[in-house]
Amino acid sequence: RTVLRGAVTTAIFRPNFRDFVPYRIAQAGEPIGELGNPALEPTTSTNFDVSIERYFDNVGALTLGAFAKRLTNPIFPTQRAVAAGDGFGSDVVSVLQPLNGTNATLEWIEVSWLQNLNFLPAPLAGLGFNVNYTYTRSRATYPVRQAQRFPLPGQTEQAGNLAVFYDWSRLSLRLGVNYAGSFLQNVGSEARNDIYVAPRTQVDLAATVAITPQLKLFAEANNLTNQPLRNYAFTTRRGAEPAYEFYQRWAVVGLRWQPF
Repeated sequence: RTVLRGAVTTAIFRPNFRDFVPYRIAQAGEPIGELGNPALEPTTSTNFDVSIERYFDNVGALTLGAFAKRLTNPIFPTQRAVAAGDGFGSDVVSVLQPLNGTNATLEWIEVSWLQNLNFLPAPLAGLGFNVNYTYTRSRATYPVRQAQRFPLPGQTEQAGNLAVFYDWSRLSLRLGVNYAGSFLQNVGSEARNDIYVAPRTQVDLAATVAITPQLKLFAEANNLTNQPLRNYAFTTRRGAEPAYEFYQRWAVVGLRWQPF
């Protein structure tokens, strides 16, 4: 009922195709241009992983994991002042471009608990939940500000999910709450140009009804609370707001057929 796992691995992460294409984008009257970077090097990493899992009689499991990565040449988006060799017109004063950092470290701990409540009387025996939480710490060195170390762009420090589900007879229901903490999106040539994404919590709902063993009716409703995507310059909660975007609620309904 108890499983212990461990691994040491290596990996290579090649740049996104768009990042190393030698493109140049500028719009008339816009002060920010974009450049590709054909000189990008792939990121390599050495990874250390360990986890312990405990399984219960009543269809449940508790898992604790710890992980660490050592990265070389991490790729990160940056915003810097325009240079004479960039080839932009007089409107552009700063440039967005992906660059290689020197090195980075990434460590995180994750705990999760899956539990079916099948010890309850019917029909409540179909209830269950799945909850997990992850704490991450990352540090990286970038050529634009060598004297400082930053979090890895796109890497949130705290994230968590809670799902409550119900499976009984032909009916299946899922309610999910997903939280992602703030994170660094762009590294500027100076602190006032750093861009952070604010914390965000999203609520989703899904339902499935089995009409036959092969045919199922499903419905999904996402972002029920219409949470915005919100960016801040310089800090995670203050300063200018370069982005404040709402995407509204959306839903899909359909039939799913699996012949086998």
